[in-house]
Amino acid sequence: MDTKRTIKAKELVRDIKSGKTDFELTTKYGLTAQEFDTVLGYLMNAGLITKGQLEERQQLSESQIIRAFVESCEDIQVVD
Repeated sequence: MDTKRTIKAKELVRDIKSGKTDFELTTKYGLTAQEFDTVLGYLMNAGLITKGQLEERQQLSESQIIRAFVESCEDIQVVD
């Protein structure tokens, strides 16, 4: 059974603008990554966030992934 949740757009936008990470937002609002992307699209289409803000957020996410990968590689030791 599909249940619908209500998310207050103004609160979510405020959290986004305050710099919360995708992980913090998906956890707070109980969203999967796919649902979060969909919600971001709705916010942009409604004019509550700009395309630039959305693109900036996606770039930030990608840089966080790269940083986490590099940090995890530092813990790996290659032995012959």
